[in-house]
Amino acid sequence: MIEREHNALLGEKLAAERRHLRALPAVALPAYTTFTVKVRRWSTIRVVDHTYSVPARLIGERVRVRLHHDHLEVYFADQLVERLPRLRGQRWARIDYHHVIWSLVKKPGAFARYRWREELFPSLVFRRGYDALRGFHGERADAEYVRILYRITPGR
Repeated sequence: MIEREHNALLGEKLAAERRHLRALPAVALPAYTTFTVKVRRWSTIRVVDHTYSVPARLIGERVRVRLHHDHLEVYFADQLVERLPRLRGQRWARIDYHHVIWSLVKKPGAFARYRWREELFPSLVFRRGYDALRGFHGERADAEYVRILYRITPGR
């Protein structure tokens, strides 16, 4: 009896709500949000308060970014040029050294003050290698590390 009365109350409230509902859209909502952003001179873009690096050939160009729940797709001239994991939380940047190494090779001293310097250690092995270089070469380790990254970059 209690269940019947409870369900009867819900039925009345649901009927009242249905009178105010609109019809569902005829087409499905997109699974992503689209942004148009300009690639900055540092080969980076800003999307939803996070910084991502993109190929240097796009500097100064406008790109279309599709922001999915777990990744970003970067399009230039209707061609997919980069697919990146989406950043969440306190990690504010995703810098791929392949995208920025060309500029650091030209100015190896800039590595010491590079804003996203920690992003240029793709793994713990690279970080330990850099620390070993610092032990052997001191201040010259920055230039040597940048040259190593440049040499292992495909398509340079």
